Amino acid sequence: MTILRTRFALLALLIPALWSGAAQAYPCRPDGDAQITLRMQPATPQQIIRIDQQALVRKTGKPYILGLTEAKAFSVGQYTFGRYADGQEKQCLYITGIDFTIGYEDVLIYILGEYPRESCQYGVIHAHEMRHVEILNQELQRALPGLKQDLSRISRNLTQRVRPQRTQQAQRAIETRVRGRVRLAINRAMRRVDRANARIDTKQAYLAENRKCRNWRSIAHASQSSQHMD
Repeated sequence: MTILRTRFALLALLIPALWSGAAQAYPCRPDGDAQITLRMQPATPQQIIRIDQQALVRKTGKPYILGLTEAKAFSVGQYTFGRYADGQEKQCLYITGIDFTIGYEDVLIYILGEYPRESCQYGVIHAHEMRHVEILNQELQRALPGLKQDLSRISRNLTQRVRPQRTQQAQRAIETRVRGRVRLAINRAMRRVDRANARIDTKQAYLAENRKCRNWRSIAHASQSSQHMD
């Protein structure tokens, strides 16, 4: 079972009046394409925690869970801007660089403590939870090329004609648009994670793994995956 939460470094400031488009007499022209850099921080379990059944039930709400993976998705971005004088005491502001780190933090695996580390049952549970970790990484990695293309495309229109004293507000408006696109891509990736987790969390999959060892406490050792998106 996998529980995934998200943390986005997202400014909640929206300034519709500043946004370029119909409100501008004519659009700004960026001086070349923005440089897009995306880095991925993969899900890497920080530790494996032995847990008793009652505590595991409190975390999952399910009495038959024997293992659990928790992870937090995050994104942190940095931006660079260019500008040039545009007459009428205004300037054209445009984005020249977008640099994001996207990935996972606080990755923890819980395994029921009654199975010794050297036991067959422990090995099967651990392998199952590591498969969930693998899915987290595969689906996020899969999202990055499309996100890079999307950011490159929209960056050409992320311009503002503003007075110098409103430059900082204009930058924040542009950053908010970029972060919204990043968040959308991550949410789509996490929905694919949900579907992939569900495919390995079927009753048939549990029974197949159950046959690898004897003396299980429960028929199944994991449940359907769930995700909680902000």
